[in-house]
Amino acid sequence: MKTVVAQFGPFRLNVPQRLLEKNGVPVPLGSRALDMLIALVESAPSVVSKRELLARVWPNLVVDEGNLRFQVAVLRKALGEGQDGSRYLSNVAGRGYCFVGTLSQRGEPPSSEAPGCVVASSLPGRVVDLVGREQAMHDIGSRLAAGRLVSVVGLGGVGKTALAIEVGRASLADFESEVHFIDLSRFPVPSRVPATIAATLRAPLQASAALEALSGRLRGRRTLLILDNCEQVIDEVATLVGRILSEHPQVQVLTTSREPLRIEGEQVYRLAPLECPPERPALTAAAALDFPAVKLLVRSIAASGHPFELTDRDATAAAEICRRLDGIPLALQFAGQKVGAYGIGGVLAQVIGQQWLNWRGRRSDSPRHRTFGTNLAWSEELLSPRERLALCRLARSNTVFSLPAAELAASGARDAALDAETLASLVDKSLLRVEGREGRSDLRCYRLLNTTRDFFSRAPRPLASHLAAFHCPLEPNELRC
Repeated sequence: MKTVVAQFGPFRLNVPQRLLEKNGVPVPLGSRALDMLIALVESAPSVVSKRELLARVWPNLVVDEGNLRFQVAVLRKALGEGQDGSRYLSNVAGRGYCFVGTLSQRGEPPSSEAPGCVVASSLPGRVVDLVGREQAMHDIGSRLAAGRLVSVVGLGGVGKTALAIEVGRASLADFESEVHFIDLSRFPVPSRVPATIAATLRAPLQASAALEALSGRLRGRRTLLILDNCEQVIDEVATLVGRILSEHPQVQVLTTSREPLRIEGEQVYRLAPLECPPERPALTAAAALDFPAVKLLVRSIAASGHPFELTDRDATAAAEICRRLDGIPLALQFAGQKVGAYGIGGVLAQVIGQQWLNWRGRRSDSPRHRTFGTNLAWSEELLSPRERLALCRLARSNTVFSLPAAELAASGARDAALDAETLASLVDKSLLRVEGREGRSDLRCYRLLNTTRDFFSRAPRPLASHLAAFHCPLEPNELRC
């Protein structure tokens, strides 16, 4: 029988979701190491030859056995082999490898459940404490109480996932633990969205009938589905969520995405970055710490293991770091990890010089969050050529701008990338901020966040050849509101 779910020690391996968890917390594991673990578990306790593993993990590629040994070492480290006498993998000399752990469950999840039974929530364990998100928690909870579909929308790294998990945790009692978290970035294939959700809910899985299995699992149950990172499969998610809500009146859905689903009944909550101190002379440490962005930066410095206390002397630099990083939690965490090496002044200099885009985060971060540059590249991949070109042009301006000003500045370009529809789409995708102008209720202005400007002003390689074909007439400060 093909393995779908396997449990061993504190670990649970969900094959359809390609997810390994330890005590309910996802274990970061590369795709090669995960392929190897799945192959060994499915064949346990038999030995899998090196040739079979090479063919399974590197199909259609020729690689040497050194790659195999490296992935085994990665697996052993992830599984904590040797800790408390645990042992899961064995090297059989001259033959290959085998899984030697005790499998307490292997096979298909149960095809049915007793009426009224409670299934454990699939929420990840708490990894970080939220800073400055109390009002957002309250607002999203209120919207869920009033409606059935809430979408938390915002720029990558702004903290949508962490917030959604905490909202789900606060909702466990209301839904009798039927709160399920599905990270769609782990398997971003549109056709597999129903199967991915069904697997998390432990519905019986037949690929040809995933929708029916999911529908059967949801029928008659008061359930909260949290669909995380919807942007890469947003059309499929929008269609599926619409169907779920129409067929299952007791189900509610909370999504996170860089743009709304745009379906009936959706309430959009736009998650703003953390508030930063305004520019002011003689800022004190106590005053700076009243702002959640500075508070998160200081917590991140402390978590890096370097002794640090924010002083009045450093408060102005810390506030400037927060402003230049737009109060985005992921960027602030990266900055906090670098203060021990560079100092507050050195970190500020790197932020001003744009080197910060290549800072590496935690090893446990998802691939799209390994650097803030890769985080923005994830958003850039979802843009049309016209949207990419518009952002590169806008990144050359340091001012807030209005739509009429943008259209006027683009009037000499052959492609007129800065049209109203393109700007509206970039607002939807959380890459442009809308700002009102004092005394002008009829005028809306736009601006790029500093972080987005830093990325697109560098004209990453995927954009370079595209931009060469266009005339870009905008000069710094040419766009004005």
